[in-house]
Amino acid sequence: MELHHINDEAILRFRTAKREIDLTKPVGVIDEAEANLDGSLAQTTTVLLAGKECPFRCLMCDLWQHTIDGPTPNGVITQQLSVALDQIKHRDTIKLYNASNFFDPKAIPLSDWNDILSLLSPFQTVVVENHPNLIGDRTIEFSRRLHGNLQVAMGLESANPKTLKLLNKRMTVDDYAKACRLLAENNIQIRTFLLIQAPGVTADQAQSETLDSLRFALDNGSIVSTLIPTRAGNGIIDHLVQQGHVSLPTLAMIEQIFAKAIEMAKPYQRIVQVDLWDLENFSTCQHCFPNRKERLEKMNWQQSWQPVIHCKYCACQTLSDLA
Repeated sequence: MELHHINDEAILRFRTAKREIDLTKPVGVIDEAEANLDGSLAQTTTVLLAGKECPFRCLMCDLWQHTIDGPTPNGVITQQLSVALDQIKHRDTIKLYNASNFFDPKAIPLSDWNDILSLLSPFQTVVVENHPNLIGDRTIEFSRRLHGNLQVAMGLESANPKTLKLLNKRMTVDDYAKACRLLAENNIQIRTFLLIQAPGVTADQAQSETLDSLRFALDNGSIVSTLIPTRAGNGIIDHLVQQGHVSLPTLAMIEQIFAKAIEMAKPYQRIVQVDLWDLENFSTCQHCFPNRKERLEKMNWQQSWQPVIHCKYCACQTLSDLA
């Protein structure tokens, strides 16, 4: 199957079964620290909520595994958030990631809003995820009713129109830019997800495409930009990798692109970070991987270059252009 023939039907054909979901509790509650614009660290907790599957079947997405078929029942999001809050000691930043679109009323029922807003009132910043084409009046209303600051995370993935079309995103770069303008006009912060070596992008093209996409996000007001290495594990990507139509990034590539991305973001005084989820899947050396992951974590926190890890067992020390 050629990459340019990918559509909803093909993506669904290679899926495995969804995982069993308990709607009475969140899928996960993850504590972490994130860099602030002032150089400090914010205590941050990501709450992975379970509900309706996203209607946009993006090629690289594996989040559907933790969703249900059909609309999210009334009350379950409030229940999951209540359970999560019992585990969260801070009230800095909370991310509500529901593997779909927060402002899709079939994913987050409007009848739950009052309770959700009440539960979120102690937090300084609330981050939710949403497709650019579903940014609108509901987004603005939620922001106005929220006690703290709202930040909306959107998947741009790539600012290359050809790549976006291959990803089955059902959006254009203009759609992203339009959503950014609406958010900025209403004092809503923007967070952007970008892929490192998106499907259809070669290793030689990966750095320039990621950095061009980052620049586009920064120019459109993205406060936080997260670089996400393209991963296997959702069925269709695994098939395309096996067929030689998609290549996944290496850890060395991730390191190199992230180092350059941090430098690019500095004049904008914005945050750029790299996603470390399942990072071990991109490593080929068990000896240096823990230190290399720690280095990237420090770069996320400090927003500055860190010394390259040298390893006598592999070729990571040859990455002289990271110095």
